[in-house]
Amino acid sequence: MIGPTFEVIPTSRLESELQLPYLHEPGHVDVLYETNDHIDETRAKPVFQACLSCGAAIIDNCAVIQDQWICPFCQNHNPLVQKPVATPYEVELPNTSDSFEASDIHTVLIIDLCTHNKLELESLQRVLISRLERCRSEAKFGLITLRPDGNVTLHSDSSEICFSGNDVSTVTKAKNLDYQYFLSKLAKTSPLCIAKKRAMDVVGQLSFSENKAKDQRPKRALGLSFLLAGLYPSADDFKVPVTAFITGPCTVGPGKVVAKNKKFYMRQHHDLDAGRDKYFRSARRLFEHLSEKVTVHLMIASLDQIGVVEMAPMCERIQQFDSYEEKRFQDLVPVFSLAQDHVNEITVFASKGLLVDGCYGPVSKLKPSQQIYSDTPCGVSGTNRWLSHTATSSLAFSFQINTSATKEETLDVVPAHLAIQFQHTFYKCGKKYLKVGCLVLSTTNKNLSDPRSIPKSFNVSIALPCLMKQIAYDQLMKGHIHAIDLQQWQNKIDRLAARHLKAMSRNHSKFLELLYRLKWTTLLQKRNTSPDEAACFQHTILFENATIAELLCKPRVMVFTEDIKLEVTALNERLLQRNEAMCVDFGTLILLRYLNDDPALSKAEEYAHSLIAARTSPVRIEKTFLKGSQDRFFISKLIPDREINSEDTSLCEYTGTIRKMAQCLHV
Repeated sequence: MIGPTFEVIPTSRLESELQLPYLHEPGHVDVLYETNDHIDETRAKPVFQACLSCGAAIIDNCAVIQDQWICPFCQNHNPLVQKPVATPYEVELPNTSDSFEASDIHTVLIIDLCTHNKLELESLQRVLISRLERCRSEAKFGLITLRPDGNVTLHSDSSEICFSGNDVSTVTKAKNLDYQYFLSKLAKTSPLCIAKKRAMDVVGQLSFSENKAKDQRPKRALGLSFLLAGLYPSADDFKVPVTAFITGPCTVGPGKVVAKNKKFYMRQHHDLDAGRDKYFRSARRLFEHLSEKVTVHLMIASLDQIGVVEMAPMCERIQQFDSYEEKRFQDLVPVFSLAQDHVNEITVFASKGLLVDGCYGPVSKLKPSQQIYSDTPCGVSGTNRWLSHTATSSLAFSFQINTSATKEETLDVVPAHLAIQFQHTFYKCGKKYLKVGCLVLSTTNKNLSDPRSIPKSFNVSIALPCLMKQIAYDQLMKGHIHAIDLQQWQNKIDRLAARHLKAMSRNHSKFLELLYRLKWTTLLQKRNTSPDEAACFQHTILFENATIAELLCKPRVMVFTEDIKLEVTALNERLLQRNEAMCVDFGTLILLRYLNDDPALSKAEEYAHSLIAARTSPVRIEKTFLKGSQDRFFISKLIPDREINSEDTSLCEYTGTIRKMAQCLHV
């Protein structure tokens, strides 16, 4: 799916300032690109035809002259073999051994042996062995284990190499990122990569390590384990894929985030704001350096903080569970794949008049194929090619619009339509595929008779997730999490809402309500949250699609009776007066609210499970009795300006404030 925030874009600077509500500066438009690795094997695959000049793929509505097609991006004439029936489409490419190929290793497993109890470790072992059994017989893995005494063990093909997080020399070398020191220690060791059978045997023989010091946290050398993971071989220009199963914070060695003594608590928001946490800066800096070597799928079995804020720069995916015995974790068995035998490359092509500012998402920068990037960088910028380590991506892109001083200057220069093409290259089942998608935007030169064509083309469902991904990227990847940073974002959101109200954008009332509710989410509020909880929320926004992003702002409420199912869109006091069974979809949480255990509740539960089955990520489901112990928390999430937040601005008051701001805007 490719969607723009505005389907019509301006051609002059005056149009850009008056009709295109902007967040940072005029003349930019956001585009949301969502892709996956699903292939319809029943559909015929067209022949891949790329422009001989720029590399863009042929699309269904490009111009054709006799036996040649004209590239819509560089106007080059190319020989026509077969025109695609429709765009988007996918093609199978020759799987040649070039620079873009799978990593030499499937994944490095990092396993924390200090779980909460022995049963939890056994549950983790069963899941891992189950997944390893489904991998190809020739698959290679890395395996690193952590013990509560500070030791980190690297399991090779025929031996075990132990490094201590308590050893001063080892810790010093690790803090200095002296990879040569550790490579020299491993020089006489058998190959680090182990076969599938060896990995299954070692995982099956792992034993529970109990932390016997009750007033002390386990000596967990997490930073050292990730540094060792970076020593594994990988293909050129690609990071080592790591899957880490962690149950607590790093307490010794590089990357330490908290002291071993439990009387010292984990840093909170006010500690980070005041700069009082002595471990934060050094730990964050270490993991930022390690992000150049490894990409981590972090699976946490703890509701306490473990240092997610510090580790965020190197994490491609973060998932948190109560325990590895939890059903949500067990449900990952059909969908959780250790075999990362494909990488995902995203390439963007744009018509003359559009330049790429950057990409907001968990991606890495690749060498550009064209210099179509702007001088106003944002996100991961300075290129038109990115590498993603997740098969399913939801990425926000910003584009700069090349506008002229006056409308008259554009009439014979800027065409009626501009195009943006996305190419997604990936591997699946040993085959190489390419997905081609194209977005065609109208310019105001096509709509000369409609002076309000730009605000009429506004798309709320795209604008909200793009905005949320920008904020989440700024906080999670750039580390701008100070209370002042959050207040600056709130001010920007208010000005954006006022500009949309002044321009009378399509569905501006809905957008204003969503912006109001966005300001109450964990993205822009620190109350009743921990830094790690906020970081997990930010990562969820970067990873999940537009539908989930909107649900995180405004949940979907379904009311059930014995006869009907009704969706309630007005989330106000009247909703709380209803006694019927209710299913509320918060995106990552589905909550059932009820008064009686009756057939209506059964229908609500059935509906909730159907939502869970349709999601690609694990969803938590909870029940709350009407006016029960959890009901007040539920109400605060559903209606922010009620009860515990009663002293704050209501939606009606916020709307009035925005109207006054809109009247004061000159542009």
